[in-house]
Amino acid sequence: MAKPAVRLKALEVALLAGLGAVVLRAGQVQILQGGHYSEEARAQRTVRLTLDARRGGLYDRDGSPIALTQESYHVGIAPNELRDPGRDATAIAAALHLAPLDVREALRKRYAYFGGPFSALEVQRIRGLRGVHLDPVLKRFYPSPTFAGAVVGRVSTDGVTSGLEREFDSLLTGRPGAAVALKDRAGREYESPSRLIAAPVAGADVVLTIDAELQEIAQRALAEAVRETDAAGGDVVILDPKT
Repeated sequence: MAKPAVRLKALEVALLAGLGAVVLRAGQVQILQGGHYSEEARAQRTVRLTLDARRGGLYDRDGSPIALTQESYHVGIAPNELRDPGRDATAIAAALHLAPLDVREALRKRYAYFGGPFSALEVQRIRGLRGVHLDPVLKRFYPSPTFAGAVVGRVSTDGVTSGLEREFDSLLTGRPGAAVALKDRAGREYESPSRLIAAPVAGADVVLTIDAELQEIAQRALAEAVRETDAAGGDVVILDPKT
């Protein structure tokens, strides 16, 4: 008659042992491996973004700009962060030259995005509004496209190509920043404000010995001489006869 009780006791011991093993494993996962799984889950929900740094400018010896980096912006709005949605929507529409009705309609979404790009002057009035997130777009700009092109060089979408742009690239190039944005299960980035990790650091400006006025005079004289002589090309050198 005692055998069923013995078997029951053995079953209880086995259950307790099994439960203990489960609790021990759960503790091991949470305490010893919790950080690993937490980091893995975070990586699946986020994407790291590289923030381009502003490239330094090139100037002639008198400070006249030869090559600059223009900054324009895409504008994102988080409606739930706006302090006064009605008033802020009016201000956003006026600053970006958008139809007020279109802006109010866009703000019904979880996150509103206006591609633009918009100039620094246009976004200046709304830069300080809570809920406004500016995404900078950097583009290399040459005020006088034909000015000393072979000497100055160019920066294209494929990178630095030639000339002083390449020679001083290590000085002109800044340090990129980083941010984190959310992504869905399919790996697509949400249209939502990103969290800044490190701000980009702009590159250094470089002042050259080139005199923009003399350069322009020389280019015009050379172009005229090439035209008059029907030459394939030519060079010009400006010298100080005293030296």
